[in-house]
Amino acid sequence: MDNLSNTLKVLLKEIKQKNEKNQLDIRTKLNKVLTKKESQHIKYISFYKDTLRLGIDSSVWLYCLNQKKEIIIKKLKIKDLKLHLA
Repeated sequence: MDNLSNTLKVLLKEIKQKNEKNQLDIRTKLNKVLTKKESQHIKYISFYKDTLRLGIDSSVWLYCLNQKKEIIIKKLKIKDLKLHLA
């Protein structure tokens, strides 16, 4: 039983590290795609199943980023981008 517990702990730790690495990669790529001003108005929320979810701090910036949605999807090579007010 102790062996199984240790195996599960190691497995969960590896999954967590992989997720953190993927999120860091997405954040880095996102900062390259967006301008500095756009980056100041977004809040990274989650990346799950090739869908990036971003919270935006105002409706004006939500509109502006929606205009760039297809460009962001192509450059980040993701399936979908969900933008909403946060």
